[in-house]
Amino acid sequence: MELGTFSTDTFSKLKPAKSPGPDNIHPMFLRETAYNIALPLTLIFRKSLDEGVLPEEWKCANITPIHKKGLRSEAENYRPISLTSAVCKVLETIVKKQMTTYLDSEGIITNHQHGFVRGRSCLTNLLHVIEDWTSNLDKEYGVDVIYLDYKKAFDTVPHKRLVNKLEHLGFAGGLLNWLKAFLTNRTMRVVVNGCFSAWAVVLSGVPQGSVLGPLLFLLFVNELPDWIKNNICMFADDTKIWTRLTNPTDAESLQKDIDLLSTWSARWQLKFNPEKCKLMHIGHKQDTKYTIRQDNINWNIRTYWNILELRGDLIETFKIITGEEQVNRETFFQMNRNVYDTRGNCFKLATSRSRLEVRRNFFSQLVISHWNRLPAHVVEADTVYTFKNRLDEEWGN
Repeated sequence: MELGTFSTDTFSKLKPAKSPGPDNIHPMFLRETAYNIALPLTLIFRKSLDEGVLPEEWKCANITPIHKKGLRSEAENYRPISLTSAVCKVLETIVKKQMTTYLDSEGIITNHQHGFVRGRSCLTNLLHVIEDWTSNLDKEYGVDVIYLDYKKAFDTVPHKRLVNKLEHLGFAGGLLNWLKAFLTNRTMRVVVNGCFSAWAVVLSGVPQGSVLGPLLFLLFVNELPDWIKNNICMFADDTKIWTRLTNPTDAESLQKDIDLLSTWSARWQLKFNPEKCKLMHIGHKQDTKYTIRQDNINWNIRTYWNILELRGDLIETFKIITGEEQVNRETFFQMNRNVYDTRGNCFKLATSRSRLEVRRNFFSQLVISHWNRLPAHVVEADTVYTFKNRLDEEWGN
């Protein structure tokens, strides 16, 4: 990889408000001194690339836990924020630019990937899938969509397998050796209120908080669309596959794709999280079911509630609670009698525990949490028509 004296514009991509990594070199310092340090950094970067080695400080990370939700005493309720060397990020930016140029010229990145790719985004991902789904609905076909969830995707990528993929994609020589050094022998420590844990060795995963990490992950999963026959759309690790239902063999074909992806998952040691994989039925009421195999266990993929079905269920709930439907309200719902639960609306429903999944997935159980989250002005509507309008306005906001 050729490296002349790089432009000081590279430093402008550093965010001055970011905290420094373990080397304590602040991004603001690099931006302010860019003109003076460009040449010596060029010499250091060139030596690193030529020899395929990185300073130890460039492969360390400070991990700061940020609370997401739930009990603060449980570790899974925190999101780890990784802070790495700002100096290394400058070199990563240069390497990424060279790699992206090669990948674009060879057309390597799959067109099914919308994450971390120039000219694509969450919006293009959404437009692509909805265009296909609505087109099939317009032709009176139903659609089954499988949402796949990886288990800690970015943290579990096996380094040796990733390097093998990079080599297969055409990366070689000094750059491949440098990427291998960048991935391996990394360490991290947790930082809380100025206190540091002991250093721990990172055994797998693309480096979190790095510039190259997202691109390396894309390359690891890049071949995924080649394994299946039906439709697929990806945003980094968020993957959905789907098929239109014209006859029973369509559902069978989608199940075969799931089986193939399970095989891919086992081969490349990037596991799915079966409990979080979801099935969404669109435009049909066929009782199609799918399973995903992991660790020699067949998991049923749970149904994800279609937004149109949810709207209909909330309208029906309104009718039952207000007496529009001539049924006994208490057959389906019990009002929440907790006088201390004053947040939200005044028509909150009591929740109950269900033993069986078939019961948990029934209308009167599924709708409760969604109903209780609705604001007061929606549920206090005086007519069904007003409720529908206020519900649509609330969701539109």
